[in-house]
Amino acid sequence: MASTRPVKEVIGRTPVYLLGNGEKALIYLHGFGGSKDAVLPFKDSLRFPDTVMVFPDAWGHGERAKRNPLELVQENPINFARMVKETGDDVKDIASYL
Repeated sequence: MASTRPVKEVIGRTPVYLLGNGEKALIYLHGFGGSKDAVLPFKDSLRFPDTVMVFPDAWGHGERAKRNPLELVQENPINFARMVKETGDDVKDIASYL
């Protein structure tokens, strides 16, 4: 499934990097306005034995961004709630995949 080098995949509808192998999983989600690419440099400090690491793009972020996430929230604050809900659903899909 994963390897010693980051592998770019799509799980469900979510672009991710997968890294490592094992029975345990660590899903590392970036902050608001960030992306999986922004947190990938931290991969070496997050490695654990027997663990696959997943670095996803949150809904409306990174490869999934059609617009700047901050602009979406400023336009209509309900968009923040949608980001949280959609990202939560994506994390459930990733966990099921693993």
